Amino acid sequence: MQLINTLFTVMAAALIVTAAPGSTHEERDLQARGCPDGFDTCGECNGTSCKIAGFNFDCDDGKCTEQSGGGDGKICGFHTDSSDLWCPGGH
Repeated sequence: MQLINTLFTVMAAALIVTAAPGSTHEERDLQARGCPDGFDTCGECNGTSCKIAGFNFDCDDGKCTEQSGGGDGKICGFHTDSSDLWCPGGH
């Protein structure tokens, strides 16, 4: 009887894990449209940094602040021909 209860608990936990959403709506939209404007890897401005795949990175070229012309949700990332992280503000 103990084994049956344990197996039932494990199976129920597996169903809950597989039913959990994989990403937020914004992340799915960003993945679905790909990277625009010659970006090899792209993300979105998040405060003063560029958020790519859930991690925040400091901008190498430009800024993500709203005052500089960036702002939350604007596209940022790495261009195909550069290793600097490009952000839209200050250009």
